[in-house]
Amino acid sequence: MFDKKWIENAQKVADADSWAHSVMLELDTIGSIYLNTLLMWYEEFPGTKKQKKPLQQRIESLCNEDHLGGVNELSWWKFLQKNNFGAEPVPTTSSVGKPGQRTIDSNISACYYRFSLIH
Repeated sequence: MFDKKWIENAQKVADADSWAHSVMLELDTIGSIYLNTLLMWYEEFPGTKKQKKPLQQRIESLCNEDHLGGVNELSWWKFLQKNNFGAEPVPTTSSVGKPGQRTIDSNISACYYRFSLIH
């Protein structure tokens, strides 16, 4: 995510009103911090590469609406994780929780995840 090819493309085609335009202007400072933070959170996000692909596409999108939607998902996941919730993929055929855990099913990146309170 946010590899050299993506950065070169963003520098060439990002409209002035795109989130990417602002990040590219500050790539040597705050822009790289923003991209690296998203990359770090994305790498920590549970799921396979295939499950996470739609999220990656939204985060890398130069369209503000798509990008902010993906960042919003990732940010909520990180917030829940920091507040003692775990997240694991829910099998599509069953959503049985572990004994003694409260679970909240949520649709994340077109994949289902179970958030559980960590004791």
